[in-house]
Amino acid sequence: MKGPLGVSLVGAAGVPAARGLAMWLAGVAPRRVRGTVTLALVSDGVMRALNHRYRGTRKVTDVLSFGGDGPDADRHWGDIAIARGVAARQARTHRHAVRTELRILALHGFLHLLGYDH
Repeated sequence: MKGPLGVSLVGAAGVPAARGLAMWLAGVAPRRVRGTVTLALVSDGVMRALNHRYRGTRKVTDVLSFGGDGPDADRHWGDIAIARGVAARQARTHRHAVRTELRILALHGFLHLLGYDH
């Protein structure tokens, strides 16, 4: 793929706060980042299963990132999974909109794909 980052959003049906999330993430990505990312909004149960399979823990986490092929322009950077229920609860706890929480989590996951760690 030539050009800016392409973001595919899956699992957003019935999540009005997710409207525009893919476009937002593509817009905040550094210009040097080219390729694709998949962003999946999943149930807490699916996130628990992913966390168990890939991290060996049976708890629900808010976001997981799975690295892809690498930084080449024609490559897939990876996949980001966000737990919808956790995002909604964290938004309430922090007293901001679910849309804001989804953006925070999408950016968090994307930074991991770029090689940043806590």
